[in-house]
Amino acid sequence: MADGRAQGTRDYLADLQARLETHRKDRDLLEKQLEICTKGAESFAHFSTLDVPVELTQQCEYVKIRFGRLPKRGYAMLQKDFTSDPYILFVPCSEDDKALWGVYFAPKKDAARVDGIFSEAFFERIRLPGAAGTPEQIVKNLQKNIDILNSEIAEVNGQMARLWNEEKWKVAGIYASVCSLARLFELAAALRCGARISSTACGWRSRIFRHSPKAVPVWAG
Repeated sequence: MADGRAQGTRDYLADLQARLETHRKDRDLLEKQLEICTKGAESFAHFSTLDVPVELTQQCEYVKIRFGRLPKRGYAMLQKDFTSDPYILFVPCSEDDKALWGVYFAPKKDAARVDGIFSEAFFERIRLPGAAGTPEQIVKNLQKNIDILNSEIAEVNGQMARLWNEEKWKVAGIYASVCSLARLFELAAALRCGARISSTACGWRSRIFRHSPKAVPVWAG
């Protein structure tokens, strides 16, 4: 049986750990990429009805374009108080029960004032990651990447599982051997301790009889 103290066993365990660690690092990298793609798809999906390439909105020379979330009560405030302001224009792209997602436009020279008004309406700006195409096209491309990444993560998990299934019995044998050795060491330590106690007791008995001839033995044997 393999001895956990043997150099060959240590080398084997170190190699197995390194192989598993390589797979784990590969999986961590894939999972980080998956998280980025998933968050990106979620962000762009809110603006999928906007039929304008996102990269063009970032190249406007005279107009600032803000993507974000606007609570419905803030949208109602803008419609009530700023209907006559030509620069206060919000274009909804999607909505849920509480808010709308969309864009607003502001001339660069008036952007600070317009940003302030939308801030008062509780507009939450969303900074979209760099991408090319319309939001709908970007979501489709990201979803393809998500599917690929999920497949690659499943493959890495499968490689780890196969590696462990191939090696687990050998590892279990090493573990059992180490446990057996540990029990032997504990038994040897207990025997040494018992021998020391017996030797000490014999020494006490000898001293008692040596100094007290009338002493009566109380130990058997």
